[in-house]
Amino acid sequence: MNENEAPKLSLGDMTTSGASVAVFSEGAKDMFPDPSTAIDEDDVTGTNETDADGEPLKVNRTLNSAIVSLEFKEVQEVKFSLVMQTNTSSDKKQKNKKLERTCTFLNTTTNKWSSKGCITSFVGEPTEGKVECVCNHNTSFAILLSISDIVDKSQEHATLIMFCINMTFLVLTFFAIAPFKKYRKRRLVVLQTQLILSLILANTGFMCLSKIKNTKVSVDMFGYPSLALNMSCYIGVIIVQYLFLVVMAWMTCCAYTLHGKIVEAVKTFGKSDRFYVQKCLVVCWILPAALPASAFLTSEMMNNQESQEADMPIS
Repeated sequence: MNENEAPKLSLGDMTTSGASVAVFSEGAKDMFPDPSTAIDEDDVTGTNETDADGEPLKVNRTLNSAIVSLEFKEVQEVKFSLVMQTNTSSDKKQKNKKLERTCTFLNTTTNKWSSKGCITSFVGEPTEGKVECVCNHNTSFAILLSISDIVDKSQEHATLIMFCINMTFLVLTFFAIAPFKKYRKRRLVVLQTQLILSLILANTGFMCLSKIKNTKVSVDMFGYPSLALNMSCYIGVIIVQYLFLVVMAWMTCCAYTLHGKIVEAVKTFGKSDRFYVQKCLVVCWILPAALPASAFLTSEMMNNQESQEADMPIS
């Protein structure tokens, strides 16, 4: 270890009658607990990032500097500054990864690495790898390097922006038509209002389903997505599928009504069905429920049959 890479200790205003200092090179990290498993729970739960599937992001942790063991004697309040050089030789190979360096100490009670009571800051440019740790412990210290995938959330942000734009114009259109009685007397306008309402509900349901974390598919010991393990997922998917089928039904109804208004008006001699809107309400709001319900029942029957076949003893 050359002079530039040697740790530099500064006591600041702290007074002590003496101190014992031991410096271990990065190559001696096998003498200490492995931070990939021996890490404080607060440091694990503090990383709330998830991957594209909503699962907790996998983080690879390793000691990235010399390990400095400190013990101060006859001191009322421990607070010191320690500048250490980290190993940046492999940073370029990890250019597609997220690299995070944190000052940590070895908790002698739990035998785990923790960042509690330590403040991390870079000295100079972060690419130089020189880190300053301000801590208040008497123990061993090291820089912990956490390597994780870079989560691309651009698609998620674009979806949220488009959702907000769609909802804004849908709500404005709905309230520009629904409150006025003269518009509600027109058959096509009434149908279009129902179409707008179904679009609002479908978009809201889809966004809620994508944000709920417990709508992930879980499988049982036989590898089947059982109903008991995925109740919330089943309910959410069925509701969203139903709402988008309602949207399709209202779009079809509006298109058929517009066709009749333009093409078939001459054939009917101006006569109209008094219960046309009521029939559309029944067809568009109730009939689509049959499709996801039948698909769910069929899928559940097939899963139960396969589970029973798997449970049958082999003769």
